[in-house]
Amino acid sequence: MGCVDYISGEVQYREIEGNTSGQDTKNFIQTLAEQADPACPTIVFADRASIHTCNVVFAEKENWKKCGLIVVYLPPYSPELNPMEGKWRQLKYNDLPERHFENKEDLRRGVGGANWGVAV
Repeated sequence: MGCVDYISGEVQYREIEGNTSGQDTKNFIQTLAEQADPACPTIVFADRASIHTCNVVFAEKENWKKCGLIVVYLPPYSPELNPMEGKWRQLKYNDLPERHFENKEDLRRGVGGANWGVAV
């Protein structure tokens, strides 16, 4: 799971074990909300995947807004509007030193070695 700062281009990401859930999304956005500043709101653009629009996430939107973080949903079928999609593509096809990894630890080292983003 990840996001990109529109101004700096910095990526923040989190590895999720197994299938990603709405709770994982809530936890990730909560981490971003803790860094937000109500005086200069942070806007998180999300696609309409069920893990982004579920009740667990929706229930926190007002709390995050008070922290200075606003969740906005992209129009359906518009991945080209999400700058994070380009960052994933850059990582997968350009920044990873190899395309095959024996295990998750090797993949973690590859992502870390790509100097691609900050794990949160």
